[in-house]
Amino acid sequence: MDATWMNEALHQDRADLLALIRMRFNKNISQWEEAVSRVDDGDFLERMILVVANAPNYEAFEEEWKAGPSRFRIDQQPGYQSSQGTRKER
Repeated sequence: MDATWMNEALHQDRADLLALIRMRFNKNISQWEEAVSRVDDGDFLERMILVVANAPNYEAFEEEWKAGPSRFRIDQQPGYQSSQGTRKER
């Protein structure tokens, strides 16, 4: 793959992730700019874009970010069953 294309794709994914964090969680992205700019793994950036779009809250996104590229799926909210997707009584 062309290095210029890869750099442009990484740049766009970084910008998209930061914009989604700001829009979805109403957060100031300045704290995220440096961390996101250091990511050179396109797969991880794309995964984080999906996480921001689907995480139930900001804390779930932060947990996924801290878990890094090794995490496979977004953890369910407390009080939910992952196998059937129905709410448990608390």
